[in-house]
Amino acid sequence: MQMSEARRFQQLKGHLSYLKPHDAAEALNRVLDQVRTERMSIATSPPSPASTSS
Repeated sequence: MQMSEARRFQQLKGHLSYLKPHDAAEALNRVLDQVRTERMSIATSPPSPASTSS
């Protein structure tokens, strides 16, 4: 491995460590489970504050 390749590998490793893709995947699964449970459509946006203050 050339020095620049090793450096790029270390940078990528650092970025992935920072981003924590495993944690993000777990969080996404929790959200998707909640959406399924509540039978909400992912395309449906939550109500605006103006429509909930009546």
